[in-house]
Amino acid sequence: MGNIVTKQIPPEKLRDFQLKMVGDEKCATQLIIINGLKFGAGAGDENKGKGIGKIDFVLDPYEKPQVFVQYHNRLITKEVAESLGLDKIDY
Repeated sequence: MGNIVTKQIPPEKLRDFQLKMVGDEKCATQLIIINGLKFGAGAGDENKGKGIGKIDFVLDPYEKPQVFVQYHNRLITKEVAESLGLDKIDY
């Protein structure tokens, strides 16, 4: 059985990210793009329900950017797991 885990995207896997947000709307209705993969309602249907639950960004001017992803390691798609350097469990 899979688990919900939180893991940092390895720095060598993080190529780019974009946030397209309106501050007074829920994040689920917005668009987040990481390494060209779109998440959120703004992504259309391509990555809805792909196992990603939460994304945290740590942006410190004196450090490399850190991106943490909360996901279900059985439900995440192979494409998303490989692009973000995350573990996937196949049954």
